[in-house]
Amino acid sequence: PRGPVPATAWEPRAANITVGAAEWEPSVFQEPLLSAAVLVLEDGAAAPLEDVAPLASTVAMTALAFAVGSVLMLAGRKTLGMLAVYFGAQSGFNLYMKIVLCNTQVSKELGMEGFPAAFFLTAVQQVVTFFACSIMILALWLSPWRRKPRLPSTRRECKAILLFALAFAANHGFNNFSMSLLDVSLNLVLRSCIPLMTVLLQAVLRACQVHGYGVSDGKSTSGELGCMFLGVLCAALATVAESRGSVDPAQHILLGTLMGVLSIIFAAFNMLCAAELGGDLKIEPLDATCYSALPAAVFLLLPMFFLRHPSWPGFGSMTDWQVFRQVASLSPETMSWVIVSGLMSVLYSFLQYWLIMNLSAAYTAFAGNFNKAICIVISIWIGLERLPAGRWEAAMVCSIVGNAGAFAGYGFLRSQAAKASKEEPMQKLKDADTSPAGACTLKGAG
Repeated sequence: PRGPVPATAWEPRAANITVGAAEWEPSVFQEPLLSAAVLVLEDGAAAPLEDVAPLASTVAMTALAFAVGSVLMLAGRKTLGMLAVYFGAQSGFNLYMKIVLCNTQVSKELGMEGFPAAFFLTAVQQVVTFFACSIMILALWLSPWRRKPRLPSTRRECKAILLFALAFAANHGFNNFSMSLLDVSLNLVLRSCIPLMTVLLQAVLRACQVHGYGVSDGKSTSGELGCMFLGVLCAALATVAESRGSVDPAQHILLGTLMGVLSIIFAAFNMLCAAELGGDLKIEPLDATCYSALPAAVFLLLPMFFLRHPSWPGFGSMTDWQVFRQVASLSPETMSWVIVSGLMSVLYSFLQYWLIMNLSAAYTAFAGNFNKAICIVISIWIGLERLPAGRWEAAMVCSIVGNAGAFAGYGFLRSQAAKASKEEPMQKLKDADTSPAGACTLKGAG
């Protein structure tokens, strides 16, 4: 009924509720009012304030990071400002995706929380990305800074864009699937292993004598490899701690970890495809993102319609399309949060490109791993997850700290190597100018 909720515990009630074409018969619903504060919505449904707090905290944290970053950039501290904005975008997007996938309330009566349709959600994000990029390209075409997009014209360019779209779709689809089953901490710890997978894929392509795709990039040093392997060992420890100390079903954790590993493989391949597009082919990030968005959405149709996976408790396995139909029937407003995630995905991608262009890829990777460590702390603080119980709590904390430290060390070594490679030509030129042979050459030339 509409109106204020009486200040007494709700009476137990039973009901036969039709879900789609099937009738679902719950036992008895009993929910004491004192267990949580409630919001009375327009349709009379009630939602715990506990469900609103993580989203409000995420929005506040993101807004604060953007505000601090803007102030720092206006004050002349451009690098610190960009890092603050990137932190807000990356952490806010990760936490928002977790809230949409697992915490958005679809039906209080049926106990349905979250939107467990990772591939459908990723496809929607790609459609939103296509329209957003198209609007930006058109706006730039009509602006005083007229920019003509470069259309793919060769077979190699079309192949690279399709491979980029496939890798991007699998990377983000499997990652969203993993995030729907795992805590934020374990998901981010697994994602931090992307650099090692990238190095391994580069070695495989090099052995197969494949040209392009970042294969010609410099090889990693022993120190960098040591940091990456230490980070992977810490990720393995985090997986064991989560499976042994968590109250979640063990099969969900194992399935989520498997999806996370698959996302890491395709994320590494995604980075190599991006190196091919931006390196040898000279295709701008805006154009590449626009051209690959719709093919990526098409690649996601197969798992979206045919891959069955865990859904809500008590509902068994469902496909993404079946999940979408249930959500559209019971809570159509939930779809607005899915569309917002697409806009956030576009914003995050362009901020990442912006940081890479203004700083470097190595510096961005270093900042990203630091952000992941802070994001885990925020996730625990706002109540999106809890550490495993018992002795596995200490193991989980050690694995998170060790993983963040290992990949932070890797990022530092990479940034130092990139800095040294830029300074080396200048140093050689300086040595040539100051050497006797160089002086004679310059004197003779004069």
